[in-house]
Parts: sequence; structure tokens; C-alpha cells
Amino acid sequence: MIRRSNAPLLTALFAAAALTAGACDSGGTDAKTDNGADAKVTADSGETKVDANGNKVTVNNDGSVEAKSADGNVAKVGADGTVEAKAADGSSATVTNTKDGTVVDSPDGKVVANNDGSTEVTDEDGDSVKTDGAGNTEIKAGGKTVKVSADGNVDLSGL
Repeated sequence: MIRRSNAPLLTALFAAAALTAGACDSGGTDAKTDNGADAKVTADSGETKVDANGNKVTVNNDGSVEAKSADGNVAKVGADGTVEAKAADGSSATVTNTKDGTVVDSPDGKVVANNDGSTEVTDEDGDSVKTDGAGNTEIKAGGKTVKVSADGNVDLSGL
């Protein structure tokens, strides 16, 4: 199952907010962030860039945002709301919101959370846990399947 820590990815995701909130909002000037770090704010062809001690945020004219931390974490938020994050340790994830729900995809697996309350988690080996909106759960691993209904009935197969 998916077990990696999300801390590096969260660091990359929140870098944009932290730098943007702390920098001066006047274009082409030197500024100080809330924590006292030097920052350079520039505006070029509709893009706004903030650089504070190796941490960079670029707001593009299409509405997308890219944040890079000095330690190698990168987060990109597309104009459509898709978030791509890559941590310095190489772990990565993409979060996409659709009309049906949210999908988190990474090399280690995939999580789909649908608006109807159903979820599906699949790891890189194809093992999965699915829960429907009514609370029925199906677990598949290594050719074996366990189904647990919302009322507590259990069905085993492949054992």
C-alpha cells in the first residue's frame, strides 16, 4: 500500500503560499519576507516572480503557479487546478480534481475519491481497496479477495 511520508510534498505545496504571502507586492523591487529573508519581486510579460534566498515562486499570466524551494522541492499548480508536486527525495504526486471527484496519482499508487462517497486505493502492485458510497468494501491483494458488506457479511475468495 502507499506508505511514504507526505511531508516533503507538503513542503513543496506550501512554499508558494508562504513566499507569496511574505513578499512585497510591488513589482521590480527588493523586499523582506515576514521572516526577514531578502526577496526580489519582479514582473515580466504578465508573470510575477518572487525569489527569496533560493526559494522561488512564479505566477504565470495564465494563472498557473510554480514554486521551487532551495532544497529541491517543486510544486506546480496549473490554471485548471491540477497540482503536481515533486520532493527533493524524488517522490512525487499529481492531484487532479474532476467533476466526479479527486484523483491523487503517484509512482507508488493511486487514490480516487469520488463525490458519491466511494473511494479506491491502488498500490504499484495492483493491490486495491474499494469502498462504495454505501460502505461496502472490497480488498484485493495477491490474487485473493475479501468483500465486507456494510451490514458485516464477509466473502472470501482465492484462498
